[in-house]
Amino acid sequence: ASLSSSTSSPTSEPNMASPTMTPTVQSNSTIEDDEEEDSDAIAGVRLNLLTIISNQSSSSLASLGDSRTPQHQAYDWIVHDPNYTSYTEQTILQRYALAVFYYSTGGPDWKTENFPDTSGFGLENSPWLSYTDECLWESTNRGSSARICDDDGNLFALRLRNIGLNGTLPEEIGLLTSLRIIFANDNNLIGSIPAEIGRLTKLEKLRLDYNQIEGKLPSELGSLLELTVLGLGSNKLSSTIPSEIGNCDKLVSLGLQNNELVGNLPEELSNLRWLGKFFVACNLIQNCVYPREYS
Repeated sequence: ASLSSSTSSPTSEPNMASPTMTPTVQSNSTIEDDEEEDSDAIAGVRLNLLTIISNQSSSSLASLGDSRTPQHQAYDWIVHDPNYTSYTEQTILQRYALAVFYYSTGGPDWKTENFPDTSGFGLENSPWLSYTDECLWESTNRGSSARICDDDGNLFALRLRNIGLNGTLPEEIGLLTSLRIIFANDNNLIGSIPAEIGRLTKLEKLRLDYNQIEGKLPSELGSLLELTVLGLGSNKLSSTIPSEIGNCDKLVSLGLQNNELVGNLPEELSNLRWLGKFFVACNLIQNCVYPREYS
């Protein structure tokens, strides 16, 4: 994320990856029809982007042929980015994943009035999916001087609390491997937590509480070894608690209350020696005792 203005001109030669083969996309004609009308430059961008996506997210590639999918909408947005050729592959993936997230969660209907004014931090934030630096897109972040990216342009915080997210968490969230914080609580998210969340091995805080998320707790949560806060309370989760959560031995707060979880508390939770807050009430757990600190 090296640009801050949609009017900026690339300052270096294009660094688009050279494809070794042409990715195959199952399509109902949308991508092929677009390519027939493309300029040579746009056609080259399309091929480059398809190659990057195929190398990093084969499941995403399979969705590009349907113009109704968030993946296709994100693809169509990014290939028309006038600054595309100045981006690194990492930035392209980051922008693509964020665009998929936007379309998957009802981005056009977000409550943008809930984004705070960051002018006091000297930042001029811009709307999501504007052709500007994604590190300046709006966020509910008030900490870290309202920054959401590190000095190298890697996104470390996805803070979108109470802005009307309405839809599902896409698998492509697993492409945002620099994330340390996800706060998407107090929204209207539905569907399940994608297994790809386990790719975010730098994640320290994950809050998805107060949504309508259902299905199972993915065992891949056990791959998040840096996690200190996991908030999944007040959803519709209905599985057992995976024993793999016991791998997250840096957890200090675990919120699973007000769901429909079943089975027994796994013994592996005893590995969480720093756990000070464990909320698990109002579930269907069989062997659950509720001491005061574990309410």
